[in-house]
Amino acid sequence: MGAIGGIVEMATPGRASFEVQLYRDGRWAINQLLPSEEAARAKAKELLTQKTTQGVRIIKASKFSEESVRESELFCQMKEPEGSDDFTVTPVEDPPLCEQVADYYQTAARSTMARLFSKYLDKHEMTPLELLHSHKSLKRILNVDNLVNSAVDKISSLRARATSNDARKRKDLIYQAVDRIAQRAREVDQKPLPELKGSLLDEMLRRIDAKFADTDERKYMANVALARTSVD
Repeated sequence: MGAIGGIVEMATPGRASFEVQLYRDGRWAINQLLPSEEAARAKAKELLTQKTTQGVRIIKASKFSEESVRESELFCQMKEPEGSDDFTVTPVEDPPLCEQVADYYQTAARSTMARLFSKYLDKHEMTPLELLHSHKSLKRILNVDNLVNSAVDKISSLRARATSNDARKRKDLIYQAVDRIAQRAREVDQKPLPELKGSLLDEMLRRIDAKFADTDERKYMANVALARTSVD
């Protein structure tokens, strides 16, 4: 078994090590050896976002002596490389005019996203709400070759024809909005929020209302919490 891009060291007796392995060309190979399960799971999660990844698994190796090593599989996930799928955008006819970043979160804009990215969203069982409020989900679609760029081109051309404005200026405005949406999702990614797991929806929303004073912020955070539940 070979190593890919990581430093591999043998575990010392009495301690466990965690091998993060990649599946490529019909075989498993060690990507990195890490000292904790938490670090190994974080690395596996990172590798699964890469388009060329076919599979990732974590092997726990417990070494009791030089001759006695016990291995157990803690995690394994296979996936098709994203580049092999058809994720071309689906045409739309009358997209809403989004002048402010807040407009992209509204129902009309989300419906347009659902249409544009229907092939990608159906494949990944995802919703526009998750794209807008989950940094992980948004980062994945932004990494798909030319998908978002193609959508921006189509929308900016349609809006330019409808309003007799410059398509290039509209395109710049859309990209600025995408950057701000991504930045907001990234900033909130590590913030602790009430979880739906183990509680009722009304109770989760009450706890969010008590935590955030601004109405728009409460709505955004509630959607973030829902997106986290859906993604996880």
